[in-house]
Amino acid sequence: MKNIIKKLLITLLLGLTPAFASGGHSHDASEYVIENNAKYELGKLIKKGKFNNSWKEAKKVKMIKQGLPFNKEWVVGFKNNTVADVNKQTVYIYLTTYGKYKGANYKGN
Repeated sequence: MKNIIKKLLITLLLGLTPAFASGGHSHDASEYVIENNAKYELGKLIKKGKFNNSWKEAKKVKMIKQGLPFNKEWVVGFKNNTVADVNKQTVYIYLTTYGKYKGANYKGN
């Protein structure tokens, strides 16, 4: 009887091992979701008055995942050629890998 119980427990544990070994599932958002979230956040910044309405027509020019393996983030750049200051024609929106807004700047780093 003890052998049957041992075999049953070993079989059960071996069957569950791949689920635990993978470290769970990822919460990373798709590139489509990241781009849409970045556009949404840019729209919120426009409504708050941080950027003028001409930014509504800005085009995506950059979208990369960067950072250390344990601390990645998405950077999505939008360019607005109507802005006179060349250094402020591109704004970069920072998002977590699962799409939460982190911040924005003109530097891209």
